[in-house]
Amino acid sequence: MPWTSRKTPPRPRPTTLRAQIDDLQTRLREAETHLEHLAITRKTVTGLADRLPAGPPDPPEHPNYPRIFDAFNHATGPLRAKDVCEALGHELLPKERRRHPRQAETPGQARHPRRDRHRRLRQEAVTEKAIAQ
Repeated sequence: MPWTSRKTPPRPRPTTLRAQIDDLQTRLREAETHLEHLAITRKTVTGLADRLPAGPPDPPEHPNYPRIFDAFNHATGPLRAKDVCEALGHELLPKERRRHPRQAETPGQARHPRRDRHRRLRQEAVTEKAIAQ
């Protein structure tokens, strides 16, 4: 029911007001903490900005540096080191595969003698049959 000038407006209950005060105090604390964090961030960023060089760094004085950039600028997709070497005219060497010493092959001997035993026995049997015929 709307109140008129003769009647006083309805008063909120004290518990409701206390809850609102608590909520507003919590929000105020969170806002103050956020402002403190922003001030710290601003101080950090301005301190780091003073350390940065004024302009871009000078490119290295290597003669292939512009050619490498050309290779990347003319590429239509991602490049591998092999592609850059080809663009620079370097000789591509075959891929080197290193093996564990136990895996090194000796001519005439299988890499794993126990694994290939059945193969050797079978080959011997086949050659004996061929000789017998």
